[in-house]
Amino acid sequence: CFINSILTGILAQAQALQPVKIIIFLWMGNHLHLLLVVQEPDDVVRFMERVKTESAHIINRLRGTTHRPLWHRSYDAPTLLTADD
Repeated sequence: CFINSILTGILAQAQALQPVKIIIFLWMGNHLHLLLVVQEPDDVVRFMERVKTESAHIINRLRGTTHRPLWHRSYDAPTLLTADD
């Protein structure tokens, strides 16, 4: 799908700019699931900011709208410290 390709490209770009490793991701109809490996928790904040901003810009352009919110301001980012978690 065209949108999946765009969104996957946004993830790749954000990963190239932030020190995170994407283990797996799943774009759902209205949200994203990610499993990341990071050294610093602040890297997740910057990574998600990039993903949310770039995807909102592109999707709004495709919809013919500007400055419409696409993502909720917050997101859930639980920390998993072990493989069992």
